[in-house]
Amino acid sequence: VLRRKDDFVAYSAVCTHLGCLVKWAGPQKEFLCPCHAAVFDAEGRVVSGPAPADLPPYRVKEIGEVVYVAAS
Repeated sequence: VLRRKDDFVAYSAVCTHLGCLVKWAGPQKEFLCPCHAAVFDAEGRVVSGPAPADLPPYRVKEIGEVVYVAAS
């Protein structure tokens, strides 16, 4: 889950290559897969590496001060 200027977005943390968990690299504003060096941008799109597809997005809804995330 990432907080943008006016809203939140959420993506699966499972790399689309072999299922490793990606980690958010804040300074680079990228998701990095520590296993096989796949890189995804802040929109979940593949930037480089062996990942065959983008990170799947999740639906996000804000109600008051609570953020709900659901699989799409």
